[in-house]
Amino acid sequence: MKDEGGRMQYDGEKREVFSSRVRAGSRTYYLDIKVNSKNDNYLVISESKRVGDDNEKQRHRIMVFEEDIEKFSHSFFEIITYFLENSVHLASEELNQFTKSFNDVLERLRPLTRHPSLTYKEVE
Repeated sequence: MKDEGGRMQYDGEKREVFSSRVRAGSRTYYLDIKVNSKNDNYLVISESKRVGDDNEKQRHRIMVFEEDIEKFSHSFFEIITYFLENSVHLASEELNQFTKSFNDVLERLRPLTRHPSLTYKEVE
């Protein structure tokens, strides 16, 4: 159930309000937005991977709380920028597609952030 501001209402349990999954070989990454008992959003980043001969699943998680998300995202974008500027393992076409995708995300983010100058230069 959503409140007047469009946020998910808390009904006694932690609720997942948005989720994204990335499969990468034996690993799967999950990025989940959840809401807590105070009706605050937080990000959970999980890695699940198969290990050993019996394919046992190992899971690691970190949580980023709403008050820290802007600082976290700023550092994350710095890392992505460094990666794009210094990548030697991606073919030029792959790098250009990655840059286009990254710029698309920034375009969606720009009106929502207090940092409207967010941009990433085109990779040459």
